[in-house]
Amino acid sequence: RTQRKAVKLRSKKSRKHTDTSRFDRDIRHAARVHKVDPLLIKAMIKTESAFNRYAVSPKGAKGLMQLMPATAKELQVKDPFNPRENIYGGTKYIKWLLKRFNGNLQLSLAAYNAGPARVRKKIPRIPETIAYVKKVLRHYSAYKKKSKKKIKKRRTAYRPEVAMTTSIRVRKMVTIN
Repeated sequence: RTQRKAVKLRSKKSRKHTDTSRFDRDIRHAARVHKVDPLLIKAMIKTESAFNRYAVSPKGAKGLMQLMPATAKELQVKDPFNPRENIYGGTKYIKWLLKRFNGNLQLSLAAYNAGPARVRKKIPRIPETIAYVKKVLRHYSAYKKKSKKKIKKRRTAYRPEVAMTTSIRVRKMVTIN
């Protein structure tokens, strides 16, 4: 089930967008290349831009993963509104932060939001950053839970094509003997 949201753009126009599956392919590709959990990237995008590829923050961050212009340039993202480039750049950046903070996800997310210079050994006391880290982790947890349910469903789902071939094999064995 997908939700549609009307998002106000800086141009004062509203744009409807779907909140998840539209960018899954790009998310999976970037995740595979940079060895980052795709569900984490998805949670970050949901928190940063609510899957609005044209999002622009009051501070100037752009696109799905809300890259600041200087960061985008550093990551060689030419068009921050291009979903593939933005996701790839944002994923590359979070991977770099994860390495810098020895795999500490909370510190890496705080650095993604507040800037790496503001983060030392703990999350800085910036209300926006504290809320950001909590929100991303909440979305990440929800996506992981949803993913586990899908996997469980696939394992236990009734598959008529398997049942059909099994019963045909049994009939052949009975008629041959």
